[in-house]
Formats: sequence, C-alpha cells, structure tokens
Amino acid sequence: MAQSAPAAPRPGSNQLLMMFMFIAMMFILFIPEARMGLGFVMGVVLQPLIGFDGRFLVVTIFLAGAIPLTISTLLRHRMTNWVTQGRMAATNKALGKEMREAVAKRNQVKMKKLQEVRAEVMREFMPVQMAQFRTLPITMILFIAIFAWLSFFIASTPFAAVSVPWEANVSLGGGVGFFASWVLLYIVITMPISLVLSRVLKFISFRRKLVALGEG
Repeated sequence: MAQSAPAAPRPGSNQLLMMFMFIAMMFILFIPEARMGLGFVMGVVLQPLIGFDGRFLVVTIFLAGAIPLTISTLLRHRMTNWVTQGRMAATNKALGKEMREAVAKRNQVKMKKLQEVRAEVMREFMPVQMAQFRTLPITMILFIAIFAWLSFFIASTPFAAVSVPWEANVSLGGGVGFFASWVLLYIVITMPISLVLSRVLKFISFRRKLVALGEG
C-alpha cells in the first residue's frame, strides 16, 4: 500500500498572535486617544534621536520609516533561505506553464497529475514560506509604534508643513482623501528602502554562495 503524503503543517500560536496584533493595530490606528498615548510614550525615545525639534520634518519622517523597514528587512533576510526560495519560484513557474498547456489541450490526466505534484511541492516548501511570517509580529509592533509616534509628533509640531513643486506650504496635518498628508509622504519616501535593501542583501548572499561553490 502506498504511503499517504505528509500533512501540511498546521498553523500554531503564531496565527493567534497575528490576529491579536492586527486587532491591536486597528485599535491604535483608529482610536486617537490610544494612538496619541502610545505616540507620547515613544516620543521619550524617538524625539531626542530623530525629532530635530521639528526643524527637518522630511528627514524625521524618512528616518522614522527607515528604522522599522531596515530592521524588518534584515530579520526577513536572516530567516529566509533565498536559494530554496528561488527553487520554489522556478518550480512553480514550470508547473504553471505545464498546467496551462494541459488546460489548453484538455488533458485531464495530466492536469490531475500536475495538481498532485503542486500539492507535494507546496508541502515541501511550506517551511520556507512560514519562516518569513515569523518576523511579522516584530515588524507590526515596530510599525505601530513608529506610526503612533509620527502621528503624535506631527500633531504637536507647530506649522508642520513642507514645500513641494506645486505648492509652497503643504500642511502635513491636512488630508488628501482618506489619508493624512504625512502618511502619503511617509509612503513615498520610505517605499524604496525595503526593496533596495532586500535586493542588496540577496545579491551579497548569492555572491557569497557562488564564491563558496567556486572554492569548493
């Protein structure tokens, strides 16, 4: 009798922790009193470090985004096996191509076989995917704390405004649709950090592995 395939790992306490963190994040984001309270506490540490007495708002927002993004990217890089991740991406791409061809030819036997192979591949690479989620609670805590402090910092800074090409003074406390102006600025100036840093770390990691293989 053929042995049954091993069951996929069940989600453990991490899932409950993630749910708790999500609820806490929503509580802090949408209840001003909670957000300002946490922001005040975080300000004891962050204000002297990157507050600059409110003189360099763009630099403050950039550093406030760079700190959690850098930490989370470094943790994710540490927890991720990029070689295995690359194998997983290549395998899924090849299976996707084979599946599209089988669907086009209406080859039911091949489609069923590919589905079984894909399920086996998912079980094989599940630890790789789960490893990346281990850093998510830490990342969420950092982002919630920084976000709360920025909200408190902008609200307590007199004349919190910046100049842009189309406007001399844009109030960071104002809003653009659903988002506050400082949130949009935060997203724009910090978005490339994680992408660039992740690519640099992957390049260094792969380069070291190639050098090690060459020496071996």
